[in-house]
Amino acid sequence: MENPVFLELRRRWWEVFYYRTANGLEVDFLCRKGGEPMRLIQVAWEMETDDTRKREFRSLAKAMTELDMKDAIIVTHEEEGETPVNGGTVRILPTWRFLLGMT
Repeated sequence: MENPVFLELRRRWWEVFYYRTANGLEVDFLCRKGGEPMRLIQVAWEMETDDTRKREFRSLAKAMTELDMKDAIIVTHEEEGETPVNGGTVRILPTWRFLLGMT
């Protein structure tokens, strides 16, 4: 699922990078415009297990803190919602909604 998300980000004219936190956690995409970090995006097929959910949120929470960002996105196969994290919000979007630009 990462490939269509990546292609959509490039279509939207984002500069797209991989991000690794200071303690080695990974975030799939750091999107920048004009060199400024603008959006963090994690891609996960599903987050039904506690381990998967914790892993995805832990990476985003750490990156949000390091980059002083207040929101992030997790793109999933079909889950949707919002979760407060570190004084910000992580939006969970199904792939179809993300690809249609409904972010």
